Amino acid sequence: MKLGKLETRELIDDSAMNESYKTLRTNLLYTSDLKVISLTSTVANEGKTTTAYYLAKSYAELGKKVLLMDCDLRKGSLKKFFTVKTRVSGISEYVSGQSKDFIYQTDVDGLFVVLSGKKPPNPTELLSILLLKNVRSSKRRI
Repeated sequence: MKLGKLETRELIDDSAMNESYKTLRTNLLYTSDLKVISLTSTVANEGKTTTAYYLAKSYAELGKKVLLMDCDLRKGSLKKFFTVKTRVSGISEYVSGQSKDFIYQTDVDGLFVVLSGKKPPNPTELLSILLLKNVRSSKRRI
């Protein structure tokens, strides 16, 4: 799997907002052995993607390796934070077997991104396949 490279695009230039994300990051650093952060809500337009992006970026700026994934296969919106100059594949193309290249490096050291990809006709089914693959591989490790 080769890594493509995406340029970040600052949509909001607000130092107070950036400071808030750094405060959130610092508070999360005090949790023990945190490996995965998942953001979700039941309502659209609450800022999940914006929070995920700026939080991931702030972790990368600390020298951490971060993989930011957009798993909203119906209406992925992480792509708006990047300047995409060529066609890119996402998680939907990977899970459906259409591409093996779906992880992209960014111009922020340590920040890697998986975009949602093309909207599939069966997003729930694709996520189920991905979950089953993970369950099977974790059982092999036990």
